[in-house]
Amino acid sequence: MRTGEALLKRHADPMEGFLHHAFFHQVEQGTLSRTARDAYFVYEHRFVEEAVVVLGHILTKAPTTASRTHIVSMLHGLVTDQFAMFDRILARIGRPNLATPASVADFCVGMTAISRDGSYAEGLAAMFAAEWTYARVSERLRAITVEDELLRDWFDLHTQPQFLDGVAWLEAELDAVAHAQAPELSEAFLRAIALEIDFHDAPLRAFE
Repeated sequence: MRTGEALLKRHADPMEGFLHHAFFHQVEQGTLSRTARDAYFVYEHRFVEEAVVVLGHILTKAPTTASRTHIVSMLHGLVTDQFAMFDRILARIGRPNLATPASVADFCVGMTAISRDGSYAEGLAAMFAAEWTYARVSERLRAITVEDELLRDWFDLHTQPQFLDGVAWLEAELDAVAHAQAPELSEAFLRAIALEIDFHDAPLRAFE
């Protein structure tokens, strides 16, 4: 069994908790409030900026030129496609002035800590957890009609070939450099999922 597959199987329960998070159900049902949507984009923008740092730490530990080249291409996608999309989104929603909740800060700090302080494989495991789940959720949302244009475009971006190729590469690279039974990989993977769940709670509580 491949390493990524083994991690997904071992942590199936928390994975289901994230894949079927109330935030995504509200998007599916068209019941997500405008204020929660706007808060989500502010918080997600904060993490996408941090993801450059996360991938940067993983890049410095990559063992081959081929792996470094691919990580650079992933970084390029972040600072071009995703940054450009956020410029458009934040211009549309008026860049609401929101404090960063603890769970959002924890997600950014936690993912950076895994990639900075852990091994190359641990960084890959955490990123695989985050990227694989977003690909699955986005594919599910793409299969329905998400009425909100900004949300539809954002999730559609995560179903495009460049993003899906990145997810597939993370899985293949993880399999090449790691052992599925390594406890530190399991911990990094599970930590990333827990951080993701708490992060997606934040926009639903933004204006409580």
